[in-house]
Formats: sequence, structure tokens, C-alpha cells
Amino acid sequence: MNEPRRQTFRAWVPIALMAILLFYPLSFGPACWMASRPGPNRDYESKMRLLNGIYAPVYWTHHYSPPVVQEQIENFANLGVENGAIDFYFDRICFFEDAAPGADFAFVY
Repeated sequence: MNEPRRQTFRAWVPIALMAILLFYPLSFGPACWMASRPGPNRDYESKMRLLNGIYAPVYWTHHYSPPVVQEQIENFANLGVENGAIDFYFDRICFFEDAAPGADFAFVY
């Protein structure tokens, strides 16, 4: 009798690696969007530090890429961000919050 063969650990490793390589860069934009949302204490600094730690390879890619790629990464980071802008300075992500309508930005991180 032939029993169905159970998939082994080795069969799932390539699938997991492909998922990580696909979803890690795709999660960057939504992570920036969520970090830019004001919480009850408006603690942007800790959110930006967390992003800087998790997405350090994205910043490295941004720093060493041609301007066309840098612009696309910046656009993806700012997709859905309200009341401010996310920008890259010295290989770190920074959030600039609108201080008031028509006023300058306030540097957050």
C-alpha cells in the first residue's frame, strides 16, 4: 500500500526563504505608514528606532542605489503617510511632522 508521503523540513526551507525575500521588502511601506500614525502619546522616536533596526538593509540599499531606485524607495516609504513625510538621513529613517498648517516641519528622530 502506498501512503502519502509527508513533506519534510527540507521541502519547506526554500518556500520559507522565498516568502521572507518577498514579504520583507514589501512590508517596509506599511511599516512606515503605521509608524507615522500618531498614537496616544505621539512617541514617534521609539517607532523610528524600531524601523531603523528592522529595516537597516533597506536603508543600506537606499544609500548605495542609483537615484532612480532611491526615489522609488522614498515614494514607497511615504505611501499613505499623513501629516508629515518620511525621509532618509545618514542611513536612518526620520519622520517630519507638520507642526501646524502652513508651518515648517518638526524633526522627530
